[in-house]
This record gives sequence, C-alpha cells and structure tokens, in this order.
Amino acid sequence: GSNERQAVAFSGELGMCFAGSAVSSLTIKESVVEILKSLQHAPGYTDTSMAGLANFIFTAYKVVSRTVCQTALGPNGRASILIGGMCQELGRVRVFHLSTDSSNIPSINEVLTEKDHEFIGSGKDAAENGLPQKPADGDYFNVLKSVIDDAGIQSVGGQVQYGCFKGSQFVVYGLIELGDDVHY
Repeated sequence: GSNERQAVAFSGELGMCFAGSAVSSLTIKESVVEILKSLQHAPGYTDTSMAGLANFIFTAYKVVSRTVCQTALGPNGRASILIGGMCQELGRVRVFHLSTDSSNIPSINEVLTEKDHEFIGSGKDAAENGLPQKPADGDYFNVLKSVIDDAGIQSVGGQVQYGCFKGSQFVVYGLIELGDDVHY
C-alpha cells in the first residue's frame, strides 16, 4: 500500500563548499537539500556513484546559475561549489567542482585527484601562492586568513572556514573573530 516504507539502498554524507554569489550559493544549497532528501533510484539504471550524484546536482546548478546570472546581478551572480562524498561505486571520497565562467558557461570537473586541497573563489590564486609546499593543517587557516584580510583582493570576505573528510564524514573547521575591522 501507500503506507509501506521503502528500503534505503544507501545513504551518505555530502560536503559542500561555496564561494561567490550568496544568492546563487544559497539557492543552489537549498535546491540540492530539497532534491536529495527524497532522491530515489531505479536499480540497474540510475548512476548512484558520486559522479552520478554530482552530475545530477550539476543539472540544478546550471538552471539556478543561468537564471541568477540573467538578473541584474549579471556576472556577480556566479558561484563556485565543491561537492563531495563517499562514492558507493569506488569506495573512496570523490569531490567535484561546479563553476560558471565569465560567459555564463557552467562546467563540472572532478578535483582532488592529484592534490589534497582545492581553493575556490576570487582569492584562490593568492591562497595557492601563499601556501607552503608541504602545508600543515594550520597553514590552511593562515593562508585563508591572510587572503581574507588582504584589502587588495576584491570581493573576498567572511570568516575562515575549510572542510575535509574524515573517512566518509565531512568535517567543517573555522575561526570566528569578533570585531568591526573587516574590508568587505
């Protein structure tokens, strides 16, 4: 009957990181949450790998990004997103970068396949250049803080945050600083 509980094929935790337009980021985040909380699949037909989930999310990302970038926000409506989780198919964490270029063309690429970190947003080059060759955990905080605090890097702001996977669990780390001396 209609009251029967469906069996859960699998569940997992996704990690998400956003940079760029708050409007796009929040809209995409809320859309993804709504879509994924009741996602169903057809065994043997639906791609339930992390790549399959990322491509499914990318479909929503493209619609939201295109719509927001066609408003008065224009190119300021772009958002970059990292989304990752345990891949049921491969048994390891996989992370994908969803982004939109200056021509409003969205793209999706798997990241963290050859290095163990990925910076996104307008300060990514400065962060990459400021990171030591063999960074310790504290170096990530330090470089993010220096980029955020640098008034010469436009449109960067907020609190220092980063996330990582501990096994299949996504853990967010951050610093909260109280004060009024921010440049954004």
